[in-house]
Amino acid sequence: MAEHQDPNNNSEFDQLTGHNYDGIEEYDNPLPGWWVWLFWGTIIFSVIYFAITMAAGGYRQDGGVLAPVAEYNREKQFWTEKKLASTGELIANEETLVSLMQSEKLLESGKKIYAGKCAVCHAPNGAGLVGPNLTDDKYRNVKSILDVYTVIRDGAGNGSMPAHKTLLEDPDIILVSAYVASLRGQNLTGLAPQAVDVEIPAWPAP
Repeated sequence: MAEHQDPNNNSEFDQLTGHNYDGIEEYDNPLPGWWVWLFWGTIIFSVIYFAITMAAGGYRQDGGVLAPVAEYNREKQFWTEKKLASTGELIANEETLVSLMQSEKLLESGKKIYAGKCAVCHAPNGAGLVGPNLTDDKYRNVKSILDVYTVIRDGAGNGSMPAHKTLLEDPDIILVSAYVASLRGQNLTGLAPQAVDVEIPAWPAP
């Protein structure tokens, strides 16, 4: 291995690696030990941090939060509990949906969810854009009022109607289902029914 000599005292202070790039030679100068240890230390720390904050849920034993996902889950739980405090426990059945349709306050909550998640396909007034008209008596995947909830939760039409069970909490799905059901009977001019859309019986009486 070639050596480079200091012209002042002829003492060896660098060694060449033997690599030559168009006349440019490369010195073999290893990184300082503290830098190497710091580099490997950050890698080890990142693995441990990921395991604690992500794989383990991101909570400390004292209830503190270590990761964004834990903060998100805590906030979601907080607002779910706050909503339940005003609506009570909501059970997905026909009786609940019919009852919610009689409450202007709760329908307003469902309308806000509809505006954020449904209006882009079904129009702000429910008359239909790329999604079907929700204001008439003809439906494609709905035979009963509870089917409204099922379609919103699980989706339909091989994904043309997306599932919202991963996007909304169940109480929100129930609220927006009641609002969608309340749009029926307005018979607004909008997207024309398709051949697969059939008229179904009226919703149950309150």
